[in-house]
Amino acid sequence: MFTKRESEIIGLVALGMSTAAIANRLFVSVHTVKTHKKNIRAKVRRSLPDPTSLIEFAIRFTEEQKNASDGGIYKRSEEV
Repeated sequence: MFTKRESEIIGLVALGMSTAAIANRLFVSVHTVKTHKKNIRAKVRRSLPDPTSLIEFAIRFTEEQKNASDGGIYKRSEEV
């Protein structure tokens, strides 16, 4: 669903990094990061009404990615 760069940006947003800090870390312009954030919002059907919502989404997304990459170990142990 997301490009590699969009996924990187989602992860950095989840860490609480500002747009300027993300741009600096990825060696791109602030405008580029803002464009990626805009594209991320568009891909989640504009269900993110404000910047805070993007942060909340980013945290949930990275947690889901982590659980998917570890085979859902945490999810299974909670169900037991």
